[in-house]
Amino acid sequence: MRKAADTYLQACLNTFSEFSDKKYGRPFNFRAIEISVGHLRGKKPLTYTDLQYFESSEHWWFKDYWAFPPQDRIVSALRDKRFNFWQLPKNEAQTLRNLLDAFKSIELVSFILRFVRPEHDGIINPPVEHVLDVRRGDAVETYLNCTDDLRNIREKYSRLGGRC
Repeated sequence: MRKAADTYLQACLNTFSEFSDKKYGRPFNFRAIEISVGHLRGKKPLTYTDLQYFESSEHWWFKDYWAFPPQDRIVSALRDKRFNFWQLPKNEAQTLRNLLDAFKSIELVSFILRFVRPEHDGIINPPVEHVLDVRRGDAVETYLNCTDDLRNIREKYSRLGGRC
């Protein structure tokens, strides 16, 4: 027998998929993005070319609302730093700070982390912060508070026998 929480979350996911299909002409395909950036879960460095996977209009509406910094502003930052995605969530704060130095936006950083390590991270934006009533700090602290909240929800839901 399905639990009410399982049924409710599945209904939300289905509604989200239907809504994105109606609004944007296609359902979001986050899994496709996760697969396309799977090489970053190893010790491969993040390159400017990799950013095309995160912003692919084939899978979602990223380009309608956001843009990564221009290539000439970010290539050196990506070349000069290594982001230890394979060790997350260990050294998470330092990885966040390094990404924030390069991308200058915690939302852009959250997109990258969400798709590279979906089991650990989520996308932060004002609606998510509002719904979760995220404790504020600087950008990194706020993001860490948000992911802690999301991880706590996942843990609690998993204890109830659902998948999140």
